Amino acid sequence: MTRLRPRRLVGVALIAGLLGGCGTAPRVAAPANPRRARLEAALAALPTDAPIALRYNPAPCDCPAFELPIDGGWLRVELVASGNVPEFPRLLDWLGAQPPERWPIGLSLRGAVERELLRTTSGTYAARLDVTAVLGPPEAIAPAAAPEPTSEPTGAPTAPESPDPTNP
Repeated sequence: MTRLRPRRLVGVALIAGLLGGCGTAPRVAAPANPRRARLEAALAALPTDAPIALRYNPAPCDCPAFELPIDGGWLRVELVASGNVPEFPRLLDWLGAQPPERWPIGLSLRGAVERELLRTTSGTYAARLDVTAVLGPPEAIAPAAAPEPTSEPTGAPTAPESPDPTNP
């Protein structure tokens, strides 16, 4: 009879363990990459076709030169202009002419940030912004000024005037 007792105890323990384990709530799996999940949620919360503050801040890595303030940090952003945005090439030319001492340069654009995150070849997360208008800085989008007209006559040069009015 003593041999049956340990078997009964083991059986009761197994049944109690199974019954006790079945009553718990199902576990919610944590996202595989919490940073990516936070960035995607922050991108989804951005308005579409709204003014967006960015900065031009080229990096030595193979990643976009523009950054968007998001989730308490900076997310690299690739700019594209799928529509007719005449100020966009002027902005890129102006930024390319700025010396590194001026970086980062604040910008204001209107557009829609795509909700899908990209990965650069260096592994950095990035997003894509479809630019619909360039709002600033003003010096970047001002049309090139036409040269000032000169008051000098065109044609053959004239002889200098003599300082003495009686001697021509």
